[in-house]
Amino acid sequence: MCMKKSCFAAVCLTAGCLLAFVFAGNSYGAVFKHPGILNSIEELDYIKEKISAGQQPWKEAYDAMRDGTYGSLSYKYQAYDYVICGSYNNPNIGCNNMVYDGMAAYALSLIWYFSGDQRYADKAIEIINAWSYTYIENQDSNSRLVVSWSAPWYVNAAEILRYTGAGWSVADMNQFNSMLDKFLPYVLDDSMPGNNWIQSAIEAHFAISVYKDDLDGFNHAVDRWKTRVETYLYQTTDGEVPVTIPGKTSAETVKIWYSGSDGTAFIDGLGMETCRDFGHLKLGFHSMIYAAQTAWQQGVDLFALEKKRITDFMELHAGWTIGSESVPSDICVNQGVLCSGGSSALMPCGNSVWEVAYRHFNNRLGSSLPYTLQMLNDGRPGNMARWNYKPETLISANLPFFFDPNCLYSYGSWVNTAFAPQSGVFTVAFSGKPSEQTVNSVMGLSDGEASAWGDLAAIVRFNPEGKIDARNGAEYSADTVITYQAGKKYAFRLVVNVAAKTYSAYVTPEGSGETAIGIDYAFRTEQAGVILLNNFAAYTTAGSNTVCDLIITEHTPTVTRTRTPAHTSTGTRTRTPTFTRTATPVEPTLTFTRTATPVEPTPSFTPTRTATPVEPTLTFTRTATPVEPTLTFTRTRTPTPTPTRTATQTATGTITPSDDTFTVTPAITQTFTATPTFTATPTFTGTPTPTVTASYTRTRTATPSFTATATFTPYIIFTATATATATSAPVIESKIFRITKAENYPQPFFPLRNARMYIDFSVSQGCKSVKFSVYTSGYRRILTKEIAQGTAAGSRRLELDSGELQGLASGAYFWVLEAESLQGERISTGPRMLIILR
Repeated sequence: MCMKKSCFAAVCLTAGCLLAFVFAGNSYGAVFKHPGILNSIEELDYIKEKISAGQQPWKEAYDAMRDGTYGSLSYKYQAYDYVICGSYNNPNIGCNNMVYDGMAAYALSLIWYFSGDQRYADKAIEIINAWSYTYIENQDSNSRLVVSWSAPWYVNAAEILRYTGAGWSVADMNQFNSMLDKFLPYVLDDSMPGNNWIQSAIEAHFAISVYKDDLDGFNHAVDRWKTRVETYLYQTTDGEVPVTIPGKTSAETVKIWYSGSDGTAFIDGLGMETCRDFGHLKLGFHSMIYAAQTAWQQGVDLFALEKKRITDFMELHAGWTIGSESVPSDICVNQGVLCSGGSSALMPCGNSVWEVAYRHFNNRLGSSLPYTLQMLNDGRPGNMARWNYKPETLISANLPFFFDPNCLYSYGSWVNTAFAPQSGVFTVAFSGKPSEQTVNSVMGLSDGEASAWGDLAAIVRFNPEGKIDARNGAEYSADTVITYQAGKKYAFRLVVNVAAKTYSAYVTPEGSGETAIGIDYAFRTEQAGVILLNNFAAYTTAGSNTVCDLIITEHTPTVTRTRTPAHTSTGTRTRTPTFTRTATPVEPTLTFTRTATPVEPTPSFTPTRTATPVEPTLTFTRTATPVEPTLTFTRTRTPTPTPTRTATQTATGTITPSDDTFTVTPAITQTFTATPTFTATPTFTGTPTPTVTASYTRTRTATPSFTATATFTPYIIFTATATATATSAPVIESKIFRITKAENYPQPFFPLRNARMYIDFSVSQGCKSVKFSVYTSGYRRILTKEIAQGTAAGSRRLELDSGELQGLASGAYFWVLEAESLQGERISTGPRMLIILR
């Protein structure tokens, strides 16, 4: 029997077959698994075990995240209702906060699960709730991109919190779900640029679909991925030029690939943004891989679908990055430095840690990626970074695959599976796939579960020197030198003779012929007296090993009979066969149809008593317990502020604004429902007094088909109507923090004529701080003033004398108020126009 948690299947054997190993991934569009974005619960448990044991590279990566900015319990977040993100994040009103706060929520969620420290879960929930209850919409040209970067961070955190008992309430989960509904239109917009933007949007689309259990959305995301990977990474099989971007012509597509260069040779692995710079190219590639990883968690293997296209890209760019390959002169002609801020030609960016991609293509699909591996080793640990770089070393490095429940995953503890006892000659066949070039992994047979090397009788091994050998008595040996490679599958065959205490071992590397490891090797010395074998075991002390395809076949002896002297006979022999038949009676299957007139049952009593049933008189006492209502808020902002302001200046210096006032009046429509709970205690009078059970949700109708004498329990059925009155004020106080009636006068302001300018506004709650900032029309902050704090809600006035505004020349500006409530919520007004005339 299988006793280890990492042994996923143990099957009782009959001679001939041990286990049938079939890939168990879900079909396209199957039921969703949770958590299921970048990691499954099995993977998280594996990583947690490695961190607890202090093993690398997981421990180093975990410590870096916990001790960094985003994993800190003192992380300062700020949620915005309106996030305004222009080109190159100019303006940047909440754009960085939206992404960084999502990164923090994810980091804190991981730390919570790996450490068990509830404080990290509480902090992550606090951040997600702040945004869920505050956010309304994104505005300006970079809205779609910023939402696409942000959504996967929040969803990865939410999946962990939701499915690991972190204490996140259902109401808060539902509110987060509503925020994702607001995100969806941005990530579904296929009109956005076909470069890294669309790849980020598809990653977000996958994440949101899984969290919402949206099968149609998931299938749509799969189709988008298939289409856009072909347009982002080139293969010569695509034709002379790349696949045309949807909505573009072929000529427009080629121009985008040139990215300002004088031309480029299209070679296998070239990316759409290679000739732009490696920084933007990595943004697109990372999102592409994270999307494929999410699909993999749900049973859809997009990695295998585009194996060559993606691995060509990886090795091409990794080779250039680490300097192992020079860039041909016909690639990105006259483009020069391709990485912003770099100092060397073409590929000067720092190493990228492609752990997720390497794990699939090398460890699972067997692609040799030496340049990528060197880049991984040079860049570990790869931690999270803006805008979409996940902590890949922590969540993916050397991680075994847990998809096949019939495989054994050996990564630091003994795994066992039992089979029918064998005491003669039999064959064992299985495969092993090492995760690294220097694993130390044994696979062998024992009598009973193995928990030490000495428990194994016949053993083959991936040894730490990168070779395959087998145990021969007191030592490991090999008749032939056989090297192995990380991520490659090796089929083993052991022919075992238990009576002779010997075995022969053979191996077939993937794509090669069978080679003998050792012939007639002796059982391990400690097992020289074993009389039967009934268990397969594996153990790995460095790296991991995936063992599958396990089959045991008994050897059936061939018996030849000879007779001396030979028997000869003549004549005719007649035989009359005798038959004996044994029949097992079969109970017939009966179908009854009963028609009866309902009869009121006659109660029976012990001792015997004759009574006339009395309809009970029911008295109900209802107690209603008020329930805090669930509130749904809809904010309407009229008019919508527009970041762009237009003013014209005449020769005399007079400013004529295109619109001289900007008033934003948030209107809040509150809708709530209250569901009261109450108890009903029925009181009965009558003779006899029956036992009564009250039911509020069940109606029972009985149509008896026969006359019966019975003792019965009547069902009391009634309809209760209750009303409840709930006040929304406490909830609004805790969730809604507003600035209203924000205006300045005089407008326009003449510093040489007017002594003071006033800013009047109201806040719905007490404030820790309120900050007044003035920006140029180019969204550059030029003036900031702190306003005295107040602990009560109400009206405020800020006064600025003309001297404080002396640095402002005639022209159009705008100002913003930013406030922090006593509960730590941060909000800001939309931009207000300020006209200065001198």
